[in-house]
Amino acid sequence: QSSDSPNTARLKRLHMLVAWTSLVSELTAIMYATIARNVLLEAAVPHTHSLKELLLRGEYALAWTGVNSHFLFGLLGFVSTVSLNAWLSFGCNCAG
Repeated sequence: QSSDSPNTARLKRLHMLVAWTSLVSELTAIMYATIARNVLLEAAVPHTHSLKELLLRGEYALAWTGVNSHFLFGLLGFVSTVSLNAWLSFGCNCAG
């Protein structure tokens, strides 16, 4: 809006950037999880003693790391978006 102070306008742009980045990160986590699931269904999985050993030290370590990192990054972005939205909605006297 034209009545926003420069700091409030900057926070609104930051809010939009964080929201889009969070959404893309969550979609990437879904993509990584889908690919890993399909690979697990199609390939012969080597025998391991535990699921942790297969996911963290086996051939699925990259997909597992990708899913976890993108999910946590998206979750952090979502929490940041909610915080920025609350700050902008309920008054941020220091922003302008």
